[in-house]
Amino acid sequence: MIAAGEIVLGILREAWGVLVAISIAFAMLALLIQLLRGMTGNLLGANPLIAQAVTASGGLLILVLFAFLGIPAMVQSIQITAPNCGPVAELGELAAMLIGAVVALRMLMAITVAVTMAAVGGSDGFSDALLEVGAALLGMLIAVAAVPVTAAFFGVC
Repeated sequence: MIAAGEIVLGILREAWGVLVAISIAFAMLALLIQLLRGMTGNLLGANPLIAQAVTASGGLLILVLFAFLGIPAMVQSIQITAPNCGPVAELGELAAMLIGAVVALRMLMAITVAVTMAAVGGSDGFSDALLEVGAALLGMLIAVAAVPVTAAFFGVC
């Protein structure tokens, strides 16, 4: 059981690396597009176009910073709350790691979609990404609370 969990974690780590590379590439492309859009607005004297480019660039930077600073910290927090006592300590730790990995991939996937949509000129991805991240965070908070409570209920700790 533990060996199978380690294999799944390895696959999720590889998927994380691929999504990070794709996110970085599309974020750089989206920022370049927004820079060119802002420069075009400046040349044409269109202030709304400049404001839109600046806000889109700021939103992209916030999403990318959240993806690379916030998500790993949240995954570590769920691993800290895993019960480390009793006969199912390894299983609880593995379950917490799997929950954290799946939630991290879900959040990064939503951010990758948002950045990709921004790179092709759409704005729908931002709100969808924020909803996905919020849903993933809610699920992770429930899991963080449920793992210690379940361990205490079954008398493991």
